[in-house]
This record gives sequence, C-alpha cells and structure tokens, in this order.
Amino acid sequence: MDGSELSRKLSDKTRLGFIRKVYSILMVQLCITAIGVAVSVKISGFQDFFKKNVAIYVLAIVMYVVTVILLGCYKSIARKVPLNYSLLLLLTLSMTYMV
Repeated sequence: MDGSELSRKLSDKTRLGFIRKVYSILMVQLCITAIGVAVSVKISGFQDFFKKNVAIYVLAIVMYVVTVILLGCYKSIARKVPLNYSLLLLLTLSMTYMV
C-alpha cells in the first residue's frame, strides 16, 4: 500500500486525531525534560548528586539504549498500549537525566 492509497482510506478526522496524539506526547516529553533541567540547574544539591553518582548516568544510558531498541525493533512491544507508554516514559526520564 503506497502513501496515496493510504491517505484515501484514512479520514481527515483520523489523521487529525493522530497528529494531535503525536504532538501531545511530544509536548509531555519536552515538558518533563524542561522541568528536569530547570530543577537540576536551580538546585545545587542535584548538581552535586550528578557529579558523585556516575553509575546512575551509565544506567540512564543503558536504559535509553534498551528502550530505543525495544520500541524501534519490536513492533509487538511498540504497539501494546500500556507497555509502549511505559517504555516511552522510561526513555524520556533516562534522556532527561542525561541532559
């Protein structure tokens, strides 16, 4: 099925709903990251914590890589509704920690 055939089958309402969902998820991810960065910049205790606990940074990298692989390579996992949102949250939190 090519793009033109798919666009004929999907209604405008379905496409608009999909776009809203994608941008809503992206907005939540960016808000979580912005709040995490703001807290870590404003509170000096967090900065000391980050410097002393390098192992947590390594754990965040591993969690990021694992969740990207799970969501990107396994369609069955990426399409299970509660699991995919949980993995996306885990990905966002690990990325926030790395930032």
